[in-house]
Amino acid sequence: MNLLVSGATGFVSRSILYCLERNPNLINKLGLVSLSQDKNLFSKNLSIDKEFIRLEDFFSNKLQNTYDVYIHGMSDPRGSNNRYETNFINLKKSLNVCLLQNIKTYVYLSSGAVYKKKGSKFDENDLTIALNRTANTYADAKLREEIEVKEFCRKNKINYIILRLFSFSGHLMMNRNEFAIIDLFDSAFKKCKLVVRNPAIVRSYMHQYDLGRVLVSISSSKNALNECINIGSPDAISMGELGLKISKITSATLFLEQGALSDFYVPSINKQKKFYQPELKKIDFIIDDLYSKFSSIGFY
Repeated sequence: MNLLVSGATGFVSRSILYCLERNPNLINKLGLVSLSQDKNLFSKNLSIDKEFIRLEDFFSNKLQNTYDVYIHGMSDPRGSNNRYETNFINLKKSLNVCLLQNIKTYVYLSSGAVYKKKGSKFDENDLTIALNRTANTYADAKLREEIEVKEFCRKNKINYIILRLFSFSGHLMMNRNEFAIIDLFDSAFKKCKLVVRNPAIVRSYMHQYDLGRVLVSISSSKNALNECINIGSPDAISMGELGLKISKITSATLFLEQGALSDFYVPSINKQKKFYQPELKKIDFIIDDLYSKFSSIGFY
């Protein structure tokens, strides 16, 4: 497989590179589309025939190699003006590149946020949010892009794969404090305390290595074509339990507030298991992995 990946400096795309550094035989050629001009961000320890493509060159169809599969990972940063509108425009541009470059499979990275809220694991057949003309949320934008991908690909006879991503972790996510697990570690190391405001919220976490392997495995499989697949771990943990585990390993003082917010966000992964059989990294491994990374950067 010749693989083209956009948004190459983002967590998900870097998880793919992290996987390929350790398993270079999984693909033949790699194309990396990015705004960054610093090739050292990607090339270290990556012994694969690779091509670096500036975003403007990508949109201008200036690819040197041919590719079988394109993973659409580009996204405007959180908080940027007109983020969702820009993302939708870039999605349509990338679809046109795949058509003109005869790339046969388009992999769109969506989100589990498109599902309606409920209290059990999300299955791919569960109801999604209701689109309306006034909504301007992350979930709304993701679902609109899913629809655009399906309609464009069906019309132009391109295969698509929709991957609905849930929650992840790993050292590639360092400094991303909008994610609860990183914020808890950051507070534990810097303040020697951590505060869990809504202990009843339930999440699950997939390690970055498993994420990269799953994405490459699915993207290279003919059995995944034109499917919608949840990506994540089914091992649920409450924020209260997560805070307790982190406080124990860091010796930080834990404060559990009595927040009323209750939210369950865990995937059913029966489809994912068809493409990736190894046992997923458990939450204790993920916590130990993050602990070693935080320790290495010298907060103590």
